[in-house]
Amino acid sequence: MPMTEESRREYVEFVRRTLGIEPTEQALFDRLRRQLPAEDVERLRVLAGRRPSGIATLAAVSLAIERLGLDWWRRPRTGSEVTRTKEDGVSPVELIRGEEPLSTLRTWAVEDVADDEWPPAAGFVDINTQRAVNATPAPSGSTPGDHVTFSWDAGCRVLAVVEERDGFLGITIPGQLLYSVAEEVWDSWYRVTESGIATS
Repeated sequence: MPMTEESRREYVEFVRRTLGIEPTEQALFDRLRRQLPAEDVERLRVLAGRRPSGIATLAAVSLAIERLGLDWWRRPRTGSEVTRTKEDGVSPVELIRGEEPLSTLRTWAVEDVADDEWPPAAGFVDINTQRAVNATPAPSGSTPGDHVTFSWDAGCRVLAVVEERDGFLGITIPGQLLYSVAEEVWDSWYRVTESGIATS
């Protein structure tokens, strides 16, 4: 289904409000140059190319640096048991010097911002079916009534409540699905780019 004009305006406005720039490649790279050394920005430009998903990843990275500080860019990444990746152990700046796809950097940005916005995820839950949710065990040491954070996708969280069912401690999901602001930036920039609004 084609994007409506109202949806386009909402995505554009979200980028403006969150990043403080117009949703154009030129504005984004100018923003990155104010955050990172020129050689890092140039390497990111090469990795992203002109692919909408690549440019959207740079928007999420810029947001992550703003929220988490330049130290996030420089220090070795150590994700939690839930959010770690096989590439953990190097910093984002080291990651882009190698051959890893830019998708790993996107994952780090949206996950680490999510962990900054909410308590670290206690586990992963498949939200696609109620049966899968019902089969998800509560975290070790939790008790009925506890509120815990679960991950259901990169940069996405849900607040669950521990409950007892037939002697089994499981979870229920009474609230809405949560998206880290970095994930929302990625999604908004990607959709704007796909619609043809974002230009260099």
